[in-house]
Amino acid sequence: MGRGAPPDSVYIIIVGDELLAGSIRDRNGAALAVAVTSRGGRVVEMCAVPDDSESIRSAVEAASQRCAVILIAGGLGPTSDDRTREGVAAALGRPLRESPEWSRQLDEWISAGYLTTGTTNKQSLLPEGARLVRNPHGTAACFAAEWDGSALLAFPGVPAEVTALLAGDAGTLLDEWLAGSAAPECRVRLIGVPESHAQARTAALPELESLEVAYYVHGATVDVVARAASRSLARDWSAALAAAESALRREFGDDVYEIGVRSLAEVVVDSLRAAGETVSVAESCTGGYLSQVLTAVPGASEFFPGPERLP
Repeated sequence: MGRGAPPDSVYIIIVGDELLAGSIRDRNGAALAVAVTSRGGRVVEMCAVPDDSESIRSAVEAASQRCAVILIAGGLGPTSDDRTREGVAAALGRPLRESPEWSRQLDEWISAGYLTTGTTNKQSLLPEGARLVRNPHGTAACFAAEWDGSALLAFPGVPAEVTALLAGDAGTLLDEWLAGSAAPECRVRLIGVPESHAQARTAALPELESLEVAYYVHGATVDVVARAASRSLARDWSAALAAAESALRREFGDDVYEIGVRSLAEVVVDSLRAAGETVSVAESCTGGYLSQVLTAVPGASEFFPGPERLP
């Protein structure tokens, strides 16, 4: 893939004049990046381009020279300023063709009164040879294309639709494209330790010398991630990563709240469930933020009863 590019390399393109004007804030770039890194991929670069087919074409061509996988979001709507299909088709050197499957789906929605006739015609167009990726929550025909060793996945610009696609067929495609690319790692999550302190303390640990170490800040928490320095299968990194995990546990002690990927809220929730306990909060200055974080975890009603269930 990607004309010799590493198979885990990913380029993200976000499309939209309103993003470049500052009218709205991009949420899709972060969601796509998380989807990539959680599968072991590496986002090499992310860019935003206007709703212009030539700019989109140029961005896709440049991305195909650097990365194996290209993710593009936005510009798949029904209006004249939605030009991602045209830009991608130009980059692939292919014409646009109607997807009979998606045209039938749009006709069904029009017949049912959900859509207006004539507003969705272009949403069934795909670059020739592209594979339809069904959009469970929108009218845009999303698609995947492969050419000259590159792979591209096109998403709509609506964040909720991107999330649904990543949880469905688009996520399955990413699993396939990035399979086997993940570098072995151990992730140690800390609470109450500033990033600079975490780096200073880990720098003195000899168990981490042969590994690549990165730091990721999430509000009051910091992730220390130790990864295999090489993705070659010739070396077994399990012993080095186990030693790194033990050293980090020893160094940070009770400041470690998770070894793995669970968030702080998920750790709290799992602890409540294991103990058969519930929690209630009274908030003022936090404006309900604590309640929001806890209830964002699936199954919140099990541990967060709310006032109607309190004695």
